[in-house]
Amino acid sequence: MDLVLQGIDQVTLLEITIGNRVKVVVEKTNLILKLGEQVLLKVDQSRDEMKNVTHATGDEIANLLLDLFNQGERTKDARQAEVMRSLSDPNSAAATASLASTSGTVAMQQPWMPPQGMPPPSPSWMAPPPTGYYHPQPPPEPVMHVNALLEILNVSNLDTDDITSILESTESIALRYRSQAKNIITTDEFRARATSPTSCELLIQGDTGQDIVQAGSGLSLVSASLMQGLRNQDRFVSLVFFCRQHFESDDTFAGPGAMIRSLTAQLLQQHFADFTFRQRDVDLGGLRSGNVGVLCRLFEWFVRHIPQHKTLVCVVDGVEAYETAKFEADLRKVMDSLLDLARDPSLVPAVKVLATSPEGTVSLDEAFKKDDLSVLLIEVLLSRGDEESMLELEDKL
Repeated sequence: MDLVLQGIDQVTLLEITIGNRVKVVVEKTNLILKLGEQVLLKVDQSRDEMKNVTHATGDEIANLLLDLFNQGERTKDARQAEVMRSLSDPNSAAATASLASTSGTVAMQQPWMPPQGMPPPSPSWMAPPPTGYYHPQPPPEPVMHVNALLEILNVSNLDTDDITSILESTESIALRYRSQAKNIITTDEFRARATSPTSCELLIQGDTGQDIVQAGSGLSLVSASLMQGLRNQDRFVSLVFFCRQHFESDDTFAGPGAMIRSLTAQLLQQHFADFTFRQRDVDLGGLRSGNVGVLCRLFEWFVRHIPQHKTLVCVVDGVEAYETAKFEADLRKVMDSLLDLARDPSLVPAVKVLATSPEGTVSLDEAFKKDDLSVLLIEVLLSRGDEESMLELEDKL
């Protein structure tokens, strides 16, 4: 009997011990769940903060870019005002020099004198027609509205769709590359081109040691932010093409031909919306066949009709994507056409050409001027201390 009572006591004690342990497990489980809820709450807060940082960074880049390009416009206005004051003041040195440069030519011109003697008799076929003769009017010359040309180009809204897509995906770009994008626009090379009142060119070349996809996204953020800022300003005609967005074999907008078609369409939509021109001024056959040379000449023709007070900003983002055996020859034609416009001293509007390449170019850098301000190497911007600090910040987030 004693053994049975002892067994009962041991079973009771075991049940109490197990119950206490279960209670402890339940309490710890509840504590873990509570801590998990707190962690999830902090993660959500961090995500919200990251979204705010992302939007703030994009807006900040756009505002910085707009401020730089507006500085160039103010400088251009000041120079034009100075020229007008010089011409209106006959006592100014500029006006005196202008008159002096033309006075010699004027003095050498002989006064007009009527011909001496009677004119020779005119042939009968040159005699005026008899009274009442009807002169048929020549047929009207065929004209073409810009909308018809846009239908042939067939690339409407391609640029705006790409800009929207890039700006909406800003959050997917690592912080170090967003920071690098902001650093690009503070360099001497970029500032010199952005604030220049005259035509200029700039090639931004990446570092092959970086993540090419992320580095390319960072450069595209600069290009898209620039367009976002400039397109709200009447002084600018802003054109862009994102090559890395259109390089797949099944993309109908891939290649230099689509690039120059898109740039031309943007130019027409922004400045020649109600333009009508003579049909004989356009090689319709060449346009329909996608001849890159014909497309470049059409683009150049329209650029030369932009008013003096406008500034044309043309951005080719990720240009190295078309440095392939299939596209390289046409790419060089398009880029040479853009750079020739930027270097033409007779061109009235200022033309600024910006090209970016996250992994460097094979040979296109040779097309740009060989001076200290025409090519910007991203590797110069990379500071190990800055990069490590960004990595540390990313780890914390």
